[in-house]
Amino acid sequence: MFITVEDALRLPSFSTARVVAGKNGLNRRIYRVSVAECPEFPIDVSTAGRNNLLFIDGDFIITSFYAIKDKPEEMLDTIELYNQFNSSGICIALRYVEKIPQEVIEYANENAYPIIVISREVAYASMITDIMRSIYGQYNQQAVLELLDKILTGNYQGDELKKLAYSLYSGFKNNIMAFCIKILGDQDVKHTDYLVRRINNNQLFYCVNYYNKIIAFSTQSKKFKDSSVENIKEELIEIINSSKLDYCMGISGPYNGLQNIKKVIENAIAACEVSDILNQKVVDYEEIGTYKLIMKVKEQDFLPDLYESLVKPIKDYDDENNTNLFETIICFVKNDADIKNTADELYQHSNTIRYRISKIRELLGTDNNTLKFYEDINMIYKLYKMLNKI
Repeated sequence: MFITVEDALRLPSFSTARVVAGKNGLNRRIYRVSVAECPEFPIDVSTAGRNNLLFIDGDFIITSFYAIKDKPEEMLDTIELYNQFNSSGICIALRYVEKIPQEVIEYANENAYPIIVISREVAYASMITDIMRSIYGQYNQQAVLELLDKILTGNYQGDELKKLAYSLYSGFKNNIMAFCIKILGDQDVKHTDYLVRRINNNQLFYCVNYYNKIIAFSTQSKKFKDSSVENIKEELIEIINSSKLDYCMGISGPYNGLQNIKKVIENAIAACEVSDILNQKVVDYEEIGTYKLIMKVKEQDFLPDLYESLVKPIKDYDDENNTNLFETIICFVKNDADIKNTADELYQHSNTIRYRISKIRELLGTDNNTLKFYEDINMIYKLYKMLNKI
């Protein structure tokens, strides 16, 4: 796994960093971080071969250039050496060197080799930790769980949420949307791991396991257009369908600003749970209506109490009279209050359904309040579907 130099610049410890040369190389990949304060600068090429592992492709170098602080003419040789061994870039702490020689800047620009300077107060350990956590965090499941738990359950806001987001994935841009995928049935964990890898192979997504769900993010610098949202959704659905797994999925919708990452994830999870409840393959958060409220308070005890208080007069009447008014409510709402379709599904005459609906209105105390009647039966239906899924 890797991050790019551009990704590293978004990490918290790089807040004072600036690129002084080689901006065209910010897409270089960082696989490892090395500290180079060796007093033998510049290292002889003959002793710096790949066989001794002093250098590997993608090394990101951190230094203060202390060893050659008084030898600016040797800086170019050193930069050329690092570039020769495919270093991803160099970060110079401004402790002993105040100015980068012009010939070094020109070489870095010509070879797209990033040279970054950073405040002297920044600890090397902070930079190394941020980069390596970002790299390993992409496949360290425990780290991912801890970061997502922090985002979702902590009292973080604004810039604090941004920092957590970048720690989770340094490649985040300012516009994000999330998809929550739940694999249905008794699927082996290796199948979900395989799906996560398949999704991560597509550059449109960053994807992680989160307990019994999969969270996939799509991110871009510019505001999401409706057409691009549809294209991204179709791309992800195609990947999942090719895995031959049974699933349901919730979509958060696009948001501007990483400070909204908590809301993005919560909305995707809520939409996924509604997707499972309604037995619909894919559900957008903006389409779930009053389920938005229900899902936010579903852990509260009053929801079952509310449900029981609404259905009690109906179920008591059914028990006493051997009728099916409750079944009629569920079918009536499912069929969008269409008398004929409800009658057809229940194999009843339309007039029978009209009589039952009239009786239900009476039992709910909504004879003269049509709006409240539809509110009550809609709530009964949604709570019934949700509580029977838990």
